[in-house]
Amino acid sequence: MDGQETYELKEGQVAAIARALAEPRRFAMLRQIAQFSEPQLCYQLAAGCDISAPTIFHHMKELEASGLIEMQREGKFSYVHFRRAVFQAYLKELAENFAAAP
Repeated sequence: MDGQETYELKEGQVAAIARALAEPRRFAMLRQIAQFSEPQLCYQLAAGCDISAPTIFHHMKELEASGLIEMQREGKFSYVHFRRAVFQAYLKELAENFAAAP
């Protein structure tokens, strides 16, 4: 990805992203994931969390369902990647819909 990728949000995706980001732990997890340009091993991201593995998995599935992250499974390992173009499309949608009227 060259950073110039564009993405068009699907119907209902704005609401799904808003719900996913409304949970403070998911928001923090996404912020951590977004720091990396390459996919990261899920267990490495979870190492500093004070929550159980099933809870982390639940939050990851919610972020994945909203389209904000992509999870790739290779054998017993899972990699997670931030979908920056989706997040930027979400921000653009918010800006267009909530911009102050002239």
